Amino acid sequence: MGASSSTEHGSSSQDQQQEESLAASTGSLPTLRTAFSKLTNPNSSTIPLSSLQEAFSLKVANFASESPPVPEHFPELMLNLGPSIASLLFTAVDGTVRVDWVGFLKGFNRCCARMPVSSSLNLLYKIYATTCEKAGIPCNLEFDSDADDAKVGGSFGSGELLMLLWMCWVMEQGSWVSKMCKGEKDAVVLPNVIHLMLSAFVSCGAVQDDEKVWHCEVLGVDKSVSAQKLQSWVLTTAPGLANCLSKYVQEKLQACSASEHTETHYALHTKSWVGTGTIRSSIHGKGLSRFWSNIEGYNGSLMILLSANSADASEGDSSTGRWVIGILTSQGFENKDTFFGSSGHIYAISPIFRVFSPSGKEKNFIYCHLHPTVRVYEPNPKPVGLAFGGSVGNERIFMDEDFARVTLRHHAGFLPVEAVVLEVEVWGFAGRTAKERQDAYKKRETLFNEQRRKVDLKTFGSWEDSPEKMMMDMISDPNQIKRARRQEAKARKVQKDLQVEIRQLQEKVAKVKYLAEEKVVEIGSLQGALRKEEFISARLKAALALEEERKKEAENKITELEARMAGSISEVMTRAMEEFKASFEMRNLNVKFGQEMFIKGFELYEGRITRRFSELDLRFLEKKDDIEAGPFDAAVDPSFAKLASGPFEPTAEAPKPVRASEAAESPPAPPSATPPEVEILE
Repeated sequence: MGASSSTEHGSSSQDQQQEESLAASTGSLPTLRTAFSKLTNPNSSTIPLSSLQEAFSLKVANFASESPPVPEHFPELMLNLGPSIASLLFTAVDGTVRVDWVGFLKGFNRCCARMPVSSSLNLLYKIYATTCEKAGIPCNLEFDSDADDAKVGGSFGSGELLMLLWMCWVMEQGSWVSKMCKGEKDAVVLPNVIHLMLSAFVSCGAVQDDEKVWHCEVLGVDKSVSAQKLQSWVLTTAPGLANCLSKYVQEKLQACSASEHTETHYALHTKSWVGTGTIRSSIHGKGLSRFWSNIEGYNGSLMILLSANSADASEGDSSTGRWVIGILTSQGFENKDTFFGSSGHIYAISPIFRVFSPSGKEKNFIYCHLHPTVRVYEPNPKPVGLAFGGSVGNERIFMDEDFARVTLRHHAGFLPVEAVVLEVEVWGFAGRTAKERQDAYKKRETLFNEQRRKVDLKTFGSWEDSPEKMMMDMISDPNQIKRARRQEAKARKVQKDLQVEIRQLQEKVAKVKYLAEEKVVEIGSLQGALRKEEFISARLKAALALEEERKKEAENKITELEARMAGSISEVMTRAMEEFKASFEMRNLNVKFGQEMFIKGFELYEGRITRRFSELDLRFLEKKDDIEAGPFDAAVDPSFAKLASGPFEPTAEAPKPVRASEAAESPPAPPSATPPEVEILE
C-alpha cells in the first residue's frame, strides 16, 4: 500500500512539473496561477466545473448583421460556447465535478501550447461539434477518436460554414465584444464573410471560378465542403483561424486574473491604438500628393485597401466588375524613382479572398514617385504614381498620380486590366509611437518651410544695404545688374546646396534617433529574453540539484539495504547451521559416519592381521547364523579383544581380503592351543 501511494505521488509530481514547464513556455504561468487562485473554492484546492463554464461564457445574446442575415440558431450556439470549452478541455477529478491544478494546466496546454496547425484545427472542429450538440443544432462532423490529431470526417454546408466563421471571429474579438456589449440590449455587429465563404467553396471545387462568381449566392448554394478540404483551405489562405481558440482562452483567463484598473487601461490603450494612421480618399482627398502628405514620415507597416470597378460603363449592372484588393507593406513609403522595400503581400479581398505571397528572387515591392519640386530635363522620365510589384514600366499594380485609374498586369500571356479607382484607404499598424514620430517629422518640415519664407528686414537698415543705394549703383554701372544676378544665382545655388545638406543631415539625425530607439527596444526585448533564460536556467539547475540529491539519497538507501541484506543473510545462515547441527538428522549422519569408519578400520586391521599372521584362523569372525554362533560373548578371544580395543589408525591403502577358499585350505588350529601373541602393526 505504501509503495503504490508513493509511486502515484511521484508520477503526479512529474506530470505537474511537465505541465508547468509547457505553460511557462507560453509566458502565461503567472496568469494561470492568479486565475486558479481566484477561481478556486476556498474550502478546497480545486475549481468547480461550473466556475470554469462561467469564466469562458460569452454573455451576449443579441447579434446583428447587414449581410448575410444571422441564423436563428447562432445566439444559442454562442451561449453554449463557454460550457463546451470547459467540458472538452478541462478534465474533472475522478468522481467529482472539480478540476485540480494539474487538470487546469493540462486543459490550458491542450489549446494554448505549441502544436501543429492541423491539431489546432481539429480541436476547433471538436469545440464547434460539442457546442452544436449542447445547443441542439445538427452537425455533420465525425471523429475517429478523442485525440487532437484524430482524423475528421463529415462536411460543412453553407449555413454551418457561416456559423463556424462567425464563431471564430467572436472568439478572436472576445475581449472587445465583452467590453463593448455589457448590456443585454447591446448587439454585436458581425462582419460580412461572404468573400471568405466563396473563397472556400471555389478552393474546394464546389463553385466554379469564372465570371459568374460576382452573382453567386453562397448561402443559396446547395453544396457542401468536406472538413479535410476546408482544413487545407485554412492552412493556405486563413491560417489565423486556428489561433482564435487559444486567444479566446488566454483572454478569458487574463480577465479572471486582472483587476478592474488593468482592464480599463487596456481598453483605453486599445482604442487609441486602433484609431491611429487611418486615411480615406473620400475624406482626405484623392491623388498621390494628398496621399503623400498624409503618409510622409510614417515608418511602419501599412495596409492599403483599393476598391475599383473594371466593368464597362455602358453595362447596366456596375457591381459586376467591382472588386477590392489589399497591399500589406512592412515599412513606410519613400519618394523614389526606383523600387524599394523588403517584403510585402497582396490580397484579393472581394469578391473572392485570396493571398498572393512574394515569389522569386526579386525585391521590387513598392514604387512611389512624385513630380520633383525643381523641374529638370529628363530624357527618359520615370512614371509618376504608386505601384506594387513587377518592374518599372511593367508594374503588377499601378495607380496614376490622380488616383483615377489603376492597371493590373498578370504574368506573360495575359492582357493588362484597367479599372476606375473608387476608394483608397490606408491603415497604419505601427502603433502610437510611429504616429508620434510622424507628427514630430511634420512639425519640423513645417518649421523649415516657414523659415524659408521669412525675410530678414535688419539687412535693410543701413544706406549700403538699402534699395535706394542699389538703384543708384545700377544706374551708374549697368553691368552691375548682371554681376548682381550672377552673385544672386550663386547665392541661391549655395543656399539650395546648404538646404539640401541640412535636410540630409536632419534625415540622418532622424534615422539615427529612430535606429537608436529601435536598438533600445531591441535591447529591452533581449534583456527580457535573457532574464527569462536565466530564470529557466535557474529552475533547471535547481531541478538538477534536487535530482542529484534524490539520486544520492537513493544510493545511500541502496547501500544501507545491501548492508542489511548481507547481515541478515549471514545471520540466517549461521542460525540454519546451528539448527542443522542440533537436529536429529545431523546426529543420525554422525552415527552413520562413525559406524562406516569403524567398519572400514576393522576391515583394514583384518587385512593386516591376515597378511601378517597367515596361520591364524579368523573364520570365527565371519557372520554366521545365530544358532551356529551362539551367544555373543561365548567365543571372544581375549587377545583379539585387547587388539580390537587398541588405538585405531587407518592407512591410505587397504590390503586385499582373504578369500574363503584360501582360508579353507589352511589347517584348522586346535581349540586348546594357545594363540600366538598379536603385535599391533604400525
